[in-house]
Amino acid sequence: MEAQLIRNVAFTAAVRKATGSMKNFELGKEVRRAWHDVIAAVEREGLEWNEKDVGYVFIPQWVTEPVDELELLVGVKIDSMDRIPADVQILKVPARTYVSVPARGDRDQIMRAYAVIEEWIGREGYIKDTEEGVYGMEPNRLSPDNPFDIPADRINRFDFDIMIAIKE
Repeated sequence: MEAQLIRNVAFTAAVRKATGSMKNFELGKEVRRAWHDVIAAVEREGLEWNEKDVGYVFIPQWVTEPVDELELLVGVKIDSMDRIPADVQILKVPARTYVSVPARGDRDQIMRAYAVIEEWIGREGYIKDTEEGVYGMEPNRLSPDNPFDIPADRINRFDFDIMIAIKE
């Protein structure tokens, strides 16, 4: 598992909020609900989304201490903002630099991937950007299996990248 710097281009995402605690897979269940809600809205409006093989989870990096409930954003990149449904939010993701690590495997491997990226950031002298409004990302591969279709309490195989925004 090797960390690398990635310069991401700016993009726009159609998103829904997912709020919950980690207890009893509550947040994971809410992430799946938000995913299905945003996809239904995007498809209902006929919005073009340009990465049909990726679903995004956006993580607020300004939340640096443990909290009882966490609010994430879940969605897809969109090409146009012509017909934005009232039941989704728009998130404008600026061009910026991220440290990225592939997160593939079971829950233990995902926790190790997060530890690797945090260690790498410190060792290489970078600083995680914790300014309000800065999101880290987990672009989830939707193929061969869409993780948002697998119940949160049953999924045990993940395939996404961890992307942590750093100060530039």
